Amino acid sequence: MSKKEHKYKREKHGIGIEGALLIGGAVSICVLASCGYEKKEYIDPKPIVVEIPEPCTEGRILVTKNGRCIFEYKGEIEMINDGRNGEEIDVQVHMKEEK
Repeated sequence: MSKKEHKYKREKHGIGIEGALLIGGAVSICVLASCGYEKKEYIDPKPIVVEIPEPCTEGRILVTKNGRCIFEYKGEIEMINDGRNGEEIDVQVHMKEEK
């Protein structure tokens, strides 16, 4: 057997130009079909309204000792500092004179 002759024939397993064109066409059709024009509905955004109410100045202070009320005040209270800043709470009450 000469060097040029082989016992097994070499077969081509490529897809060929026709197969490449067929696959390319199929991919192109899929891409074009998925890129169709979709009309998106535009909805006007609603404005966000943040309402911050004025703080209430009316309230009640109750001082108790051993579970019993020893002083109660109901009326206007001025909150100088509510303690959110890390400093001590400061509340002022200006009682009206009793008649």
